[in-house]
Amino acid sequence: MTRILWAEPQLPAVSGGLRYNQQLRSALTAAGAQVEVLALPEEVFAQPTGTQALTEARAKMATDLVVIDGLIGSANLQLFTTPTPDDDDAATVLLVHLPAAAALAAQGEMDPEVVRLEKWAVLEADHVVTASHWAAGELRRRYRRQDIEVAQPGVEQPQDLLTPAGSESADGVLTLAAVAALNPLKNHLLLGQALQPLMDMPHWQLVLAGPGAETEYGQEVLAILNRQLPDRVEYLGVLSPLEVSQLWSRTDLLLLPSLVETYGMVVAEACAHGVPALVASGTGAEEAAGGAGLIADTGHPETWTQQLRAFLTDADHRRDLGARAMQRRSQLPTWGQAADQFLNLR
Repeated sequence: MTRILWAEPQLPAVSGGLRYNQQLRSALTAAGAQVEVLALPEEVFAQPTGTQALTEARAKMATDLVVIDGLIGSANLQLFTTPTPDDDDAATVLLVHLPAAAALAAQGEMDPEVVRLEKWAVLEADHVVTASHWAAGELRRRYRRQDIEVAQPGVEQPQDLLTPAGSESADGVLTLAAVAALNPLKNHLLLGQALQPLMDMPHWQLVLAGPGAETEYGQEVLAILNRQLPDRVEYLGVLSPLEVSQLWSRTDLLLLPSLVETYGMVVAEACAHGVPALVASGTGAEEAAGGAGLIADTGHPETWTQQLRAFLTDADHRRDLGARAMQRRSQLPTWGQAADQFLNLR
């Protein structure tokens, strides 16, 4: 039995990264691994008490693998370099959900210290795993480490889906959905820029779902979108898994205009329900969408407008995209495959 210690931060809300961690741990347990979790506030891992807690947990469990979430690992080199007892031969794994340097670059920012710490964490870890080939390429290019492993997120597939989801509501309204946290990297403001020129077209609505409305930024985004797209925006808040499935059943096109995206689990989930996606070019979301995706440059909102106009006005185009999403379902990775990637690291 492989014994795995999993260190991750405690966050105020469940992020995409933590959701990935939870699903992967379930798959590892199903595969026969023993998994224990050490979850502490981010700031604790930056202190000696955090390093000591990790060392003690390693010793208590007699661990084979120590998986350290990139949110803490990429900022705290000591989690990889602190000496351990001679009988502790556990391999360390840095799990990078989103390269910190890439996230900074997407926002036009640069922090040399953040990049330095991430670089040395990538180089010091025994293994480095990312959630996409895009992220692996980023780390190889930036830090010159070539043996980066990829464990793409799996997806739960509905077994009784015979036709694409959406296919217009009974009143002919097409639903465009954006399922993402309201934060700057998810770039919701582009949706207002892209859809405002289409306000003269009837029969479409924009549905938003995800956390962040309680923040000042989230409130500002919702206010701007409602001003730009009056009577066209519906905000659902944070949804349960069942509610997300219900949303897919009435969604015609997923929109993901992120400035940076490692993979885009939501894109794969949409495809699993027969929903195509329009995603940002140059991001890992292209990888998730495969042939079921439309691609547009976030630096040029007019290209999003063009893609959306074509989708809204051409029924044959919509049917073709729906068929491609259905075909993509059989190509989507599973959580079992992701678990195998980790179990093969020893």
